[in-house]
Amino acid sequence: MAGVLQDGKHRLNNGSIYEVGGFDESGNIVLDNGWTVTKDFGHLDYGYTVTSFASQGKTVDRVFVGQGFESLPASSREQFYVSASRARQQVAFYTGSKQELLEAVSRSDERLTATELLHGGLPPAIRAPERSAEHVRTEERTREHRELVHER
Repeated sequence: MAGVLQDGKHRLNNGSIYEVGGFDESGNIVLDNGWTVTKDFGHLDYGYTVTSFASQGKTVDRVFVGQGFESLPASSREQFYVSASRARQQVAFYTGSKQELLEAVSRSDERLTATELLHGGLPPAIRAPERSAEHVRTEERTREHRELVHER
């Protein structure tokens, strides 16, 4: 059965992150929790980067968040909170525009009830602000750069 470990009792689920504790004499991977993953298990990948969504429920010492303008439409107050609250000691944000990031994370993407949806959604004070002229210019420059890259 795919995902089942050597002991037959435990399984690795897609998206789970574990630390490697070492290797046994047969070359199998021994996780820091004592579980053994056979050397022919299949594909395992480094867990250095994950999305904010995938990081929910996980805690690490340091978090580095990269939010370029491409990801700003998916940014919100809730996503920002999840990203920032994963760290025990330190969180660092990297972005192309601090102002654009602040505007993006001032929005809420709370789920609407059916009644709110029928009556036009959230009140204007809570709706997402219009994109600034700087954001639009940055998008245009990136689109031009992509076009140049594709022409080469």
